[in-house]
This record gives sequence, C-alpha cells and structure tokens, in this order.
Amino acid sequence: MKTFLYTLIASGCLSTLVMAGHDIAVEDLPKPVKDAITAGFSGAKLIKAEKETKRGMVVYEVTIDQKDVGRQELKLKENGDIIKFEMDD
Repeated sequence: MKTFLYTLIASGCLSTLVMAGHDIAVEDLPKPVKDAITAGFSGAKLIKAEKETKRGMVVYEVTIDQKDVGRQELKLKENGDIIKFEMDD
C-alpha cells in the first residue's frame, strides 16, 4: 500500500484524486445552484465561479456580491445544497 501511495504522490495523481478545480463562467453554473443562490441571497450578483471535485463529489465555489452585505463565498453541491458560506474580507 505504501508503494502505491508513493507512486501516486510521485506522479502527482494524489492531488487529482483529492481535489481538482477550475474556473467556469457563472452562466455555466447548473440551474439548481443558480436557483439556490437566487432564493437565499436576494439581489446577489454572481461574480466568480469555480468547479471542484472533492472525494468524487462535484462542488461549486461561487463568489457573490450582495448590496448592503458585500462579497460572500459559497460552496454548493450540484443539487444546490449549500455546504459552506463565509463573508469575504
């Protein structure tokens, strides 16, 4: 088992198994993700989106700007469930 892990680490594959992410256009976010943001964050403007794969699960990290609140970062599942929320400093 150790040899297998050393091989994965040496080849750079382990990071791909744990997390791989890339920027996407906010227009390309799945409808359930957009709907969850619209429903939960009134008047929010979508600023930036990233699609990640963590432990085989697709997660979207989205930066939004909400009037009178400021920028916020959200992590959502493909079905629109919010799994993390934090204010941007």
